[in-house]
Amino acid sequence: MTYIAAGNFLEKLDIQYDSVATTALALMEIPAIISGLFIAKKVSDDTSVSTKKILFDTIFNKSILTIFAGLIFGIICSLFNWDQIPKTILLGFKPFLALFLFYMGWIIGKKKKDLGQFSWSLILFGFYMPLLGAFFGILLSFFLNLDVGTGTMVAILSASASYIAAPAAMKIAVPQANETIYLPLSLAIAFPFNVVIGIPLYYQLSLLMLKNH
Repeated sequence: MTYIAAGNFLEKLDIQYDSVATTALALMEIPAIISGLFIAKKVSDDTSVSTKKILFDTIFNKSILTIFAGLIFGIICSLFNWDQIPKTILLGFKPFLALFLFYMGWIIGKKKKDLGQFSWSLILFGFYMPLLGAFFGILLSFFLNLDVGTGTMVAILSASASYIAAPAAMKIAVPQANETIYLPLSLAIAFPFNVVIGIPLYYQLSLLMLKNH
């Protein structure tokens, strides 16, 4: 969602960016899920879960398989020169996305008593972590000699939380994880912060560091 908002922002400014950023959007879900599972294993008392099992469960997770299926479908479309997917195929995306977010909100509402565990340190984390991620994203763009538009998208991707694939994967792989903590952290703090403040800020920083690079 943040990526779509950033794309619309750059489009309004008539700023071009490399379409490879879309591939990065999908692929970045994989290390996010793997790192989440490794952190969960590290803090868990269950020593019966091996690293090999974590990697296996991650790679063959339904969310990851769906991402790979989408990439393969994109490659097939490219091979047959299908430049545009018929709009009728995409009609269900926004309604299903709305239903998914409604479901997430319903889950949080059911466990609203757990919101008391939401500390100030978590709230601050939801603000400073996107800024740190964006900084390293722009720094990486500088070393890769990317243009301003692509650098902005890399910063956005580095600053964003996963709202769909990672929460769905973690819900299955780590059922003891409290959704009332990690969902508001991404959807109620990081996402609006990135859309309202982050996108124009990251664009200005990209202009400053990448325009004459």
